[in-house]
Amino acid sequence: MSELEKVRSFIHENHMVHKNDSVIVGLSGGADSVCLIDILHRLKDEIGFDLTAVHVNHGIRGEEAVRDMKFAQSVCRERNIPCLCVSYDIPAFAKKNKLSEEEAGRMKRYETFEQVRSDLIQRKKEVGDTDAVEGSVKIAVAHNSDDSVETFLHNLCRGSSLSGIVGIKAVNGNLIRPILCLAREEIEKYLSDNQIHYMNDSTNFNLDYTRNRIRNKLIPFLRENINEKSKEHIMQTAKDIYEADQYIDGQAQRLYQAIFMEEEHCIYADKREILQAQSILQKRIVRMAMIQIAGNKKDITRRHIEDVIELCSKQSGRMITLPYGMIAKNEGSRLILEKKSEKKTEKEMIRTVQGSTIGKEEITIDLSLPGEYQYGKYRISIALIDVEKEKINIKILKNNLKNNEKIYTKWFDCDKICNTVQIRTRKTGDYITVNSDGGTKKLKSYYINEKIPASERDSIVCVADGHHIMWVTGYRISEHYKITDETKKIIRITICEKDEPV
Repeated sequence: MSELEKVRSFIHENHMVHKNDSVIVGLSGGADSVCLIDILHRLKDEIGFDLTAVHVNHGIRGEEAVRDMKFAQSVCRERNIPCLCVSYDIPAFAKKNKLSEEEAGRMKRYETFEQVRSDLIQRKKEVGDTDAVEGSVKIAVAHNSDDSVETFLHNLCRGSSLSGIVGIKAVNGNLIRPILCLAREEIEKYLSDNQIHYMNDSTNFNLDYTRNRIRNKLIPFLRENINEKSKEHIMQTAKDIYEADQYIDGQAQRLYQAIFMEEEHCIYADKREILQAQSILQKRIVRMAMIQIAGNKKDITRRHIEDVIELCSKQSGRMITLPYGMIAKNEGSRLILEKKSEKKTEKEMIRTVQGSTIGKEEITIDLSLPGEYQYGKYRISIALIDVEKEKINIKILKNNLKNNEKIYTKWFDCDKICNTVQIRTRKTGDYITVNSDGGTKKLKSYYINEKIPASERDSIVCVADGHHIMWVTGYRISEHYKITDETKKIIRITICEKDEPV
């Protein structure tokens, strides 16, 4: 089966495009997007849809980016396809919004695609095309099967949930991926066989990006040293996981509807019914309830969900604070999730800063939001430092830290942090890495070894990554989070009493 036939079949199987639809194609000028627009151009009259291309210049690669924009325009001219080119200063946008350039670029691309889609829908309405207007305008992006494998491995290594390792979906609402069925080798073969030129993006070979290291280092290693069909097997596994995930999600939806009750400002359920459910369903239904209350899911982590489930087993009257100003309460036979009242007393010492909640029990800190926080009598300052951009000599910094350890300020390797960082006192299950070989010790045992009086242990402030303690303030930091020669981003945390000089 040729690549064209394979994509044609994939489009039909997934009901991606229909007669009289409009398709907006993200065209970077690279191999994947050029293959995508050429195949769609060949199929458009057969299926009966029209094409529009959108090219986004991120303002990052200088003349190379201008070259790509001109090339995208020529690709469209040759095929008589309308082409909209837009330019952004992504580095400035990323800095202003405290995002990585990769995340900022993706945000602006999809924002542009959606704006073009909205304009096309409006035009269709103006000419009287009212049949299935919303669903008749699709956005096509050029992800291929290798991208899906990379996403699977990336999320797996970061500690994703089951839903996060299903790979990339062929259809997600109005977003379609027609060449997801093709491997990168097939795309290159298609372009070569049809003598179609494309541009190479130099950033694809920059190993500073995690995805590039997976693409250029990890996957070739797996194919050469483990199994030459590693990619194919991972794709099949991702498909199997997706089917299992869909089934589990359906079961969770039914259970959620059966046991959770929703009111204007809260959601509640019988604790016993939550605890009687299977573990995987417990996590799903609690997450559903939290997303419903928060109105967002980005900063809701595995640790938050497990803390809420653990709360169900504790005595009545206990409460924990969560992101987005949420609180979870154990009240009698019920677990209650609600938004904290906007009227907060000074005694409660709770404030919300762009999705991070600060309270008397713990602070959940969003590391993309540097700034100042308050925890009881303590003042906390967070700084995010990019080693390359700040031109920091990491070896000199490490040496300076050894010779000038400040009791109030510690420096951590940001890339080693897996969860949302918390400022809190100890919890059951906490541990700390005590040597460079990765040896760990339960926090309770560490306190005993340090001869810390039992009466003081519950009041010691800790910086925690899930149950992995990064810093026992006044004592030591975890060996795991120390800065190394490979460190790319640093989190600097200062904790001191409000009136204490830093």
